[in-house]
Amino acid sequence: MLFQRSVWTQVALMLGLVMAMLATKQVEASDSWSPAGSMSTPRTDHTATLLLDGRVLVSGGSLDGSSALGSAEIYNPAVGTWSPAASMSTARFLHTATLLQDGRVLVTGGVNLSQQSYASAEIYDPARGTWSMTGSMRASRYYHTATLLADGRVLVSGGSPDGSSALGSTEIYNPALGTWSLAPSMSTGRFFHTATLLQDGRVLASGGQHDWNSTADAEIYDPALGTWSLTGAMTAARETHTATLLSGGQLLVSGGAFSYYFESGGGVYVDYFTWGSAEIYDPVSGTWRETGSMRKGRYYHESTLLADGRVLVSGGYTTYPYSGNPYLASAELYDPRSGIWSPAAFMSTPRVGHTTTLLPDGLVLVGGGVAAFNTVLASGEIYSPGEPGPDDATAPQVSCAAAGGSWRNTDVTIACTANDVGSGLANLADASFTLTTNVPIGMETANAVTNSRSICDNAGNCSTAGPFTGNKVDKKAPTITIASPSSAASYGVNVKVVASYACSDGGAGTTSCAGSVANGSLASTSPMGNKTFVVTATDAVGNSSTRSVTYTVTSHKK
Repeated sequence: MLFQRSVWTQVALMLGLVMAMLATKQVEASDSWSPAGSMSTPRTDHTATLLLDGRVLVSGGSLDGSSALGSAEIYNPAVGTWSPAASMSTARFLHTATLLQDGRVLVTGGVNLSQQSYASAEIYDPARGTWSMTGSMRASRYYHTATLLADGRVLVSGGSPDGSSALGSTEIYNPALGTWSLAPSMSTGRFFHTATLLQDGRVLASGGQHDWNSTADAEIYDPALGTWSLTGAMTAARETHTATLLSGGQLLVSGGAFSYYFESGGGVYVDYFTWGSAEIYDPVSGTWRETGSMRKGRYYHESTLLADGRVLVSGGYTTYPYSGNPYLASAELYDPRSGIWSPAAFMSTPRVGHTTTLLPDGLVLVGGGVAAFNTVLASGEIYSPGEPGPDDATAPQVSCAAAGGSWRNTDVTIACTANDVGSGLANLADASFTLTTNVPIGMETANAVTNSRSICDNAGNCSTAGPFTGNKVDKKAPTITIASPSSAASYGVNVKVVASYACSDGGAGTTSCAGSVANGSLASTSPMGNKTFVVTATDAVGNSSTRSVTYTVTSHKK
């Protein structure tokens, strides 16, 4: 099975709705798209690689849904033109292309329209303008990832040999030798995932599809140890999302689709949900947190880190089932300082399966893709970013109720709210939360202390709520002492035994203290036999205790 959400399996609707949106959409005048000429061949699901000299190599892709391309071409931003390059040895699409440290480009895997996946790999040498075959991978795969490691090797992970089964295997390419070696497998087979080189040299693989369902799992490859290990799972299961390493070292994941397969009436079906949400991975803590959501749910889109630290997302498919044209021309900008998405100027045409490349001058080249069913594009566009908005230097505002002023037999819970009018709260759950004391059972105190909570906005400004002192919590029952009758004593029948007992409470105070007879009255010494004297006490918050002593009444005092 080929890409479930590729243009060849989608139901196309009229482009007019999107064009109408273009006419009405209000965007800042400071950012814009402009034509970047056209490639000689329409193509989608191709690759685009920024070469060391600033030119962009485009390779492979699909022409019309019935053939794979081996051709390649080069965009020269200095003159704004496309020119043909030598063709690859193998026509392929849904492959990867990785710029090696020596300036050459490694292409791996891919597929043709006969669902034949490839293990082969080849190298483009910009100095010679030629392609040459290099060692083949151990497994045929597409929908995989290829990540340049800090030491110059390339890590290939996951993918699928047939568009349905997920590979967990990984392998490493050594450019110096032109050979592949097996690396440990991931804990989860996955395709439609992302793999990103972190600033510390490790690689984070996130999400993807496994066993016909999207996954939220994420794992880390450590080249120094040569091992994979699970890290925190994303807040949402997603595939065909994007992952962008931000300037500060955290990772932004945006959009994607959630898919799940089910059986009904003897058939097997797939259902999709499109995410507009985004989240941030912190490599230090190994955890994810939600950030601002995109204005449009989208998957199979592109994301690009701009020179000013913002992230541009463009195109992709929108919500399924479709209402209107599912192919998007819209673009959005994420500002890490505020955690907020803002609308960017629309591309001139919807695009899915396109490529985006940050050029040395800070502009973004977009090329190819699909605009509608069976409409593959040759055109390119250039995005010129506007200026980012102002910084948010103000911490969130936090408001909490007063500390508990009266005694109680349970922990005090203090309700709090927080808001941030600038960049917004980094954790939406911080808008309404509680702080509580944690007094152990059997303890009482007039100065119980709540926990505290750090509230941060998306720009990194933080406020602290709590801790709050002065809370009165009594979880200890009153103390009872019985002086008379004495425990295990023996009294003669009808001997006068005066009851003497006391109740005390160091917290809320006692409200009752009652024995088998009133304090100072005579305890029972008739008839003979075993006797039990019981005292019950209750404090002002309902804690109660009971204490008893047993004594014996005999025919004479021993």
